[in-house]
Amino acid sequence: FRLLTGEFDLETIFHLVVQDRAVRRLGCVSLCVNLRWLDLSKNQIVAIENVEALQCLQVMDLSSNQIRTVDPCVSKLASLETLHLRDNKVAKLEDLQAVGNIPKLQYLSFRAVDGTAKNPVCDDPRYREFTLGKCPKLIALDSQRTKLPELQFDPADFAEPNLTLPEPESWLPDALGA
Repeated sequence: FRLLTGEFDLETIFHLVVQDRAVRRLGCVSLCVNLRWLDLSKNQIVAIENVEALQCLQVMDLSSNQIRTVDPCVSKLASLETLHLRDNKVAKLEDLQAVGNIPKLQYLSFRAVDGTAKNPVCDDPRYREFTLGKCPKLIALDSQRTKLPELQFDPADFAEPNLTLPEPESWLPDALGA
């Protein structure tokens, strides 16, 4: 019956992509409480709001919108690991403060890896250091690794081995060897 009427349970939506549709507000997205992936890129969203209920959300892409600040409500997204905010209007370092309170955030982008699609704040020479200071658990900022994993090794593993090799036996017949 639901298929015929076009109705469905919002709780059954896990992946939502609404790109380039002139969306202005996040509105009722919060009713999709089991949402894991949200892509609202290329719209006209001006604020990140009404997302607190999205406790299962792992990936959120709000690139190419009109967002000027990262709202503190994002800090309530307990499962969020990836946040893309490329090509928005974030201009001041203070507007990034809230990203530091997202508990599981590992991947964050305010510009593309080649430096395009950036927010004005990316031109601040303190941008990278400030953001990494707020988000020490990041694996990648703007698609660039933040640090290489620490290598755990014992220098003794690389020491020259002390091998005693036996004298090789001749494999040629005595007549050919002499």
